[in-house]
Amino acid sequence: MIGLAMLMAAQSVGGFVNGTQLYADCTSGDHVCAGYIIGVVDGYLLVKPRSLICLPANITRARVIVVALQYLKDHPSERKYTASSLVLKATGDAFPCPKS
Repeated sequence: MIGLAMLMAAQSVGGFVNGTQLYADCTSGDHVCAGYIIGVVDGYLLVKPRSLICLPANITRARVIVVALQYLKDHPSERKYTASSLVLKATGDAFPCPKS
């Protein structure tokens, strides 16, 4: 998970959306929330397949969204970081790749 920690540190500034904004959107029922979370994970997996995140074959979009939202809920002090880095951290923690 060192890679994801470095990603969070590198993205503590910049980006369009931080964790606070994403959590507010998600808890207000804004449907952009689900698309954002799935888009971040899809984009990451397209560029770096099976590096830090290894989704199970039977995973659903709903499960990935729940994982990201639970992480945001459980880590309010980290919401200052970019939303994309938090989504990747949450997903990587929940679905890590096997160690080689």
